[in-house]
Amino acid sequence: MHRRRDANLTRISKIVAAIDLSECSKSVMEKACVVASAFISDVYLSVIKIANLVGQEGDINMQEIQEEETELSNHNKMLIDNYYSGSSLLISSKILHGDPSFKICEFKSVSADIIIIGDSGKTGLKRIFLGSTSEAISHNAPCSILIVKN
Repeated sequence: MHRRRDANLTRISKIVAAIDLSECSKSVMEKACVVASAFISDVYLSVIKIANLVGQEGDINMQEIQEEETELSNHNKMLIDNYYSGSSLLISSKILHGDPSFKICEFKSVSADIIIIGDSGKTGLKRIFLGSTSEAISHNAPCSILIVKN
């Protein structure tokens, strides 16, 4: 017996794709493109930039910050051009500053149905000392997540 699915239960209308400058961001964008195309979803890119630790206010190098912002914006544009060229889907981008796991989970302006994030594959001591963004998001996200292995 085949049951009819409720369309609201399987609808993914908003996707947050968490990317950074790593190679894994290409895999995240590829999966986000597949999911977005299947569900005709809007895609919101949250490009993560962790602010440099600053000892004093005078230690802030505004030129360095602007260069990093430009690098992130260029990387983001390249990913959008590669994966969404000619698409009629809504694609939006926002550069977030701070701890990636916190910022992605708190990206409430979108009310995402799913967050797609990469897994760096850190193991052992690196995972203990550096933490795992994907693991933290899996425990704290307000919606479903898809962890993409690189």
